Amino acid sequence: MPNEYEGRYVKLVFIEQPLSIQTKPVAGPGYVLAFTDEDASPNDGFTDFEEIDGGSHPTKPMGTVVAPNGTVNIPFHFDSGVWALRFGIGIQTTAGDTPVVGSYTHTFNLGSVFGEVPGFAIEKQQLDATTLQSRLMWGSRVNTFGFECALTSAVIFNLGCEFLNMDPWSPTLIVPAPTEFTSLPIDSLTQILKVNGSQDCNVESFSGTLDWRLQTDRHPVGCGGVRSNLIRMKPMLSGSIAAFFGDPTHALITAAENKTVQSFEIVTPGADPNTENLSFLIENAELAQTGEAVDSSGGQLITFDWNAYADCLTVELVNTTP
Repeated sequence: MPNEYEGRYVKLVFIEQPLSIQTKPVAGPGYVLAFTDEDASPNDGFTDFEEIDGGSHPTKPMGTVVAPNGTVNIPFHFDSGVWALRFGIGIQTTAGDTPVVGSYTHTFNLGSVFGEVPGFAIEKQQLDATTLQSRLMWGSRVNTFGFECALTSAVIFNLGCEFLNMDPWSPTLIVPAPTEFTSLPIDSLTQILKVNGSQDCNVESFSGTLDWRLQTDRHPVGCGGVRSNLIRMKPMLSGSIAAFFGDPTHALITAAENKTVQSFEIVTPGADPNTENLSFLIENAELAQTGEAVDSSGGQLITFDWNAYADCLTVELVNTTP
């Protein structure tokens, strides 16, 4: 029978690259972020090519540029979540003993950190009972960072990653003793959505995506088809809303009709909000109504797209980790 690695033995170890994503890391420190699934791939292939030589045999295919990428879904934990936010949104400011002694408030502000989002590498460690293998994906930036407020099983961040390189599998670990975290994932049932500062119980789901709009086609001659860099453009912040339709004068409907800016806040409290709390504050958001559906159960849903601009995203994470 053929051997097959089991997915449950995989660790994803994140290694920060704060200065240059073109430099391959040779050691840690590294941080294990638990995940639900990932699909990183070298995205190698062939370019169709055909020459006419009087015969009917196939022509040798040509190579193509290499553009490794993939997505990873990371459940939110109060201790490790700071790293997913750091790689997705930017370097944070941290205030100690805030709001209480022994807690820390980490603030991520999109308006003030443009150009300061660190790169990183991911070491994919395969650690089952009979073998040890490692694959390093380095020179990485987050292209899209997705978040939502909905009754899913857990609060999850979606990181769409682009890499400069994916090294071959190796029996040697880059980070043999990474930092691991012990807190539990957070149930999405704890989330609260506020619209313009007040809790809104009519919203069924709210999702957002921070798109860094990476230029991924930097393939200089002489580099063997490998990308030289991942250039960031100005980001975009957008998303969608689905709400129960019970009032034609609801604030979301009138805001979409009049194109008045709105603010949204997703709050995820822990057992003690003074020591565990997460909030996403989206400001300067404009709405466009995209749907108004009726189903056989008799209910009605209205849907909106939203786009935010200027200093539009502030994330605050309160935990007990400096």
